[in-house]
Amino acid sequence: MLFTRFPCRVSSSLRPVLSHDAFHPHHFALAPRPHLRPASLRHISFTPAIMSSATPYQIVSTDKAPAAIGAYSQATVHNGVIYCSGSVPFDPKTMELVKGEIEAEVTQAMQNMLAIVAAAGGDKGSILKTTVFVKDIGLFGRINAVYEQILSPYKPARSLVEAARLPRDVNFEIECIAAVKA
Repeated sequence: MLFTRFPCRVSSSLRPVLSHDAFHPHHFALAPRPHLRPASLRHISFTPAIMSSATPYQIVSTDKAPAAIGAYSQATVHNGVIYCSGSVPFDPKTMELVKGEIEAEVTQAMQNMLAIVAAAGGDKGSILKTTVFVKDIGLFGRINAVYEQILSPYKPARSLVEAARLPRDVNFEIECIAAVKA
C-alpha cells in the first residue's frame, strides 16, 4: 500500500497506471471529494486507513444449518456483506452426512448455505460469488445441474476447485459472499 498525507490508502497496484506527478500532495487535500480531484485521480477509491476499535463484524448463527465443526462462525457480516463459511452436506438436525449420490450432497450443502445466508439477512438473489470444492472434478456436470437448478434464475460468480480431501471426507463443499438485503 502507498500511504498518503491524507489518512487513506491507495492500492500499490494503481501505481503503474498513474504517472509520478499524479501523487502531488495538493491532490490529497481534496481526496474526500471525488468531483474535486484531478481527472487522473477520480477513479481511485479512498478508504480510511484506520478501522474503529469496535468489533468490525457481526457473527451469524442458525440452527437451520449444521453447527460449525471448528473454531469459526457459520458466517460473518461486515458493511452489508455476508461472508459464509464452507457448507458441507450434513443434516443440521443429526450432524450426519446425507446418504445418496452426489446430487443429494450438493442439494443438502446448498440448502445449508442458503439457510445461513437467510439468517444473515440475504437470499439466493443476494449471492455475489460462490466457491465450490469438489473431491472429483469428473462429477462437474452432475454438480452443475443441481447448482443451476437451486440458484436459478441467478448466476453469481463462481470458482470451482478440485480438492484431494475435504472435511469429514465429504465430496462437496460450498462457501459464498452475499449482500445483505436492505
